[in-house]
Amino acid sequence: EGGAGGRSVGGRVFWDLGSGTGKAVMAAGLCRHFAHVRGIELLPCTAGIAAVLVEDFARDVLPGARAASNPLRSVAVECGDFFSPHTLHAWAAGDFVFCNCVTWDDATMMRLSAAAEGLRPGAVFVTVLCPLSSDKFEVVDEVELPFSWGSVECVVHRRLTDQAAHLAATLGASMARMGAGGAHGDEGRDVDMDTER
Repeated sequence: EGGAGGRSVGGRVFWDLGSGTGKAVMAAGLCRHFAHVRGIELLPCTAGIAAVLVEDFARDVLPGARAASNPLRSVAVECGDFFSPHTLHAWAAGDFVFCNCVTWDDATMMRLSAAAEGLRPGAVFVTVLCPLSSDKFEVVDEVELPFSWGSVECVVHRRLTDQAAHLAATLGASMARMGAGGAHGDEGRDVDMDTER
């Protein structure tokens, strides 16, 4: 499908959730790994600025910026809520999702984590500062990157298959039980030693 938001026969799709003025969208547009780049921004004024900048980018920067054999097929930003059902369905079909969630609270991160589980296995989700809270993702890298307002850690997640996620969760639960059992065992040994003394 070559729809505006979904994964396309024409190549990988990048999404920026909360895309601001479109900087990450334009940067992704210069990257040879993506054929389609999308951004969505909740604030109308900011989204309007992004639309103008991305239009200028497509007209003045893109021509000649990428090899003719690997063109950027589409670039767009829109104003909206990426938690709305229609938009969530669109970005959940992406291959690489970026979200700067540095100011988010725990409740919003939990909501994002649940929504991100709709991504296909193998898809990549990068968050700024706050990691996703989901057994369906593995953290494959953590790197500190500079932003205009300072340096902060970015967390790179990869969507697991449901089977792999289940196995990972089961293993984690088993390890936690073993750890708890070991702690109680140590306490028991301490009591015995105290008794002997």
